[in-house]
Amino acid sequence: MATIATHIPNSGRTAETAATTLLSPTANEKAMESTTTIQVHLPAKRTLSRSAKFHAGLALLAQQTLSIFKPSKRRAAHGDSSSNGPTPGQRFFNLPVELQLQILNLISLHDLLNIRKTNRQFRHLTVVHENYLVNSYIRTCVPTFIVRLFPPSKKTPTLQYVIELAAKQRIATNLSYQLAEQVSKEMIGRRQRKNMDAELKARTLRRLRRGMTPLVFVLFHFFETYQAAKLQRFGRAALHPLCSLSADEGLKLQSNILAQYPDSMLLAIYQMYHLLLHLLFRRFTPPSWPVFGTLGRWNAFRPCNQAFAKVLVFGGMKEVARLYCTQGYSRRRHAFEKYVRKIDAERNRRFSLDSKPTDPAMARLAQIDVDDLGNLWTPAAEQLLLQREIVQSLEEVGCCGRFVSLLLATADEDDEEEEDDVDDSDDSDDDDGMGSEDDEYW
Repeated sequence: MATIATHIPNSGRTAETAATTLLSPTANEKAMESTTTIQVHLPAKRTLSRSAKFHAGLALLAQQTLSIFKPSKRRAAHGDSSSNGPTPGQRFFNLPVELQLQILNLISLHDLLNIRKTNRQFRHLTVVHENYLVNSYIRTCVPTFIVRLFPPSKKTPTLQYVIELAAKQRIATNLSYQLAEQVSKEMIGRRQRKNMDAELKARTLRRLRRGMTPLVFVLFHFFETYQAAKLQRFGRAALHPLCSLSADEGLKLQSNILAQYPDSMLLAIYQMYHLLLHLLFRRFTPPSWPVFGTLGRWNAFRPCNQAFAKVLVFGGMKEVARLYCTQGYSRRRHAFEKYVRKIDAERNRRFSLDSKPTDPAMARLAQIDVDDLGNLWTPAAEQLLLQREIVQSLEEVGCCGRFVSLLLATADEDDEEEEDDVDDSDDSDDDDGMGSEDDEYW
């Protein structure tokens, strides 16, 4: 035990007698329970001086301060986990490795990435068994159709591959949510939306988002693959400042990409592309307020079709989502014009051999040509729809309003759960290998 002694001349008594006269009995009992003995010698006078009272109070303050850092008897009596017994982390690592991996399979990808940063043990566990965790996540959460569209670059998928898939899925989900909100505002009708309650509005947005997200994900794949195919065709070092494809070559290249999609989704993807273009045009159309053009310093016309084609070919759905989700028409239009000017400046720079590229990624993309918006996606998709006899004529495709009606008619998970509760039916045998995985992933 530690002993703290403060010597004062002509001392004959300790601080315990002075503390008894100064403090209450309760405080005195608490001070006596401590195992630390603090002795302060005071003058041998019956009447305590100011200095003695000060030293006595200081001694008790030090005694109470030391007792804070010691485990109390009450906590020890109740068996506190911080002082006795293993911690939750120790209990986890005392389990067999098989049980540890099964527990990690139950958490989401976001939690798995965060748990890697906890300590060295968790990081070592996830690094050693990365192959098992990634394959289990792909098998249970990612649809096989998405894995066929975006196959891993290596034979064994890594965690980085799953992270890239999740980033693309997040972009598609955010863009689908913004598209669903614009559809509910412009295409459903103001009077009908006013009569809808909050629950019905939420269900409408949820159905639109869940129906659009897989289709936007496929469009993400199309423009990304089309851009990579053009770069591979021209190579990193082009012979001419700008290399261009003929209309027939571009049509053939797009048809090869569209051939990867199943017949059941091709018509819906075609309709989703035209709905996206329609909403994108509306998003960048100036408001009808007469004073807005003066304040925002924009003209009364939306950007030209060639500008939208540049964004789709060079930026893909990632750039479309960034520009579309920008709030405020002035900021959105400014970001759009800035990106188009950046593309034009890099394409013009290729004609002058002396200047150096400011952005290497953009300089590589600047060597490919930009298709006309009318020759992008639509001719190849229409030709494939007729060849596969998905539709007998293009008049059967329908307009954007009909496509939105089909999306709203699709039941979501909440409706299916309510029907199961009412009917008390077990349809677990009706699993085709796609529906449950798609719902869980999206």
